[in-house]
Amino acid sequence: IQIGLVTRSSGWEQLCAQEGVPYSTIDLTAQSLADECSLLIVNRILSPNEGEVVEQYLRDGGAVVGYTEHLHAVAGIEGTEQDLAYVVADHNDVFPSVHLLDLGVRGIVPRGANTLRTDANTFAVAAGPLGGGYAVVLPFDVDALLHDARSANKSFYFNRDRLPSERVSLVSKGELRQLVHGAFQYLHQVRGIPYLHLWYFPRDL
Repeated sequence: IQIGLVTRSSGWEQLCAQEGVPYSTIDLTAQSLADECSLLIVNRILSPNEGEVVEQYLRDGGAVVGYTEHLHAVAGIEGTEQDLAYVVADHNDVFPSVHLLDLGVRGIVPRGANTLRTDANTFAVAAGPLGGGYAVVLPFDVDALLHDARSANKSFYFNRDRLPSERVSLVSKGELRQLVHGAFQYLHQVRGIPYLHLWYFPRDL
């Protein structure tokens, strides 16, 4: 397992460290991605030459995850701007741990989205084959959401008439991590690579 980042990103690096998976920043002009990366994170807009390198990586059977805007025109990826209050589970096997991810952003939903649902009850995320390889295309920028410091009053489920309420982060950071975990696991599995990561609990639990 080796995850490649197109550019340095404190948010994505934090997520990789929490997962316990090796990662490094990749020079798209100097390395053979097929030999170096089990998964490529595209976390900025690519130049035309860089887009061609990523397309070749996909043709070689590689796997990519990133925001629609950053992957624009790679292997024909397009999208539609949309306000996203949240995305919610649709009982798809790709993201079994995602329940409700609060967002409150304007994003770009990829064409061909086929999993997770927006607040408008349309698909939000595209996950599956792309250009000879595999991809998970997200309708938002993960790094920007991890650095989002907005807060909001949220109610939490409880078996009483009045739900407890608390002022917390507007963006559900824990759910975002579960989404990234699901993307990493799915993309390694479809490539036939076992996905090994840190266990989430102390040793004796």
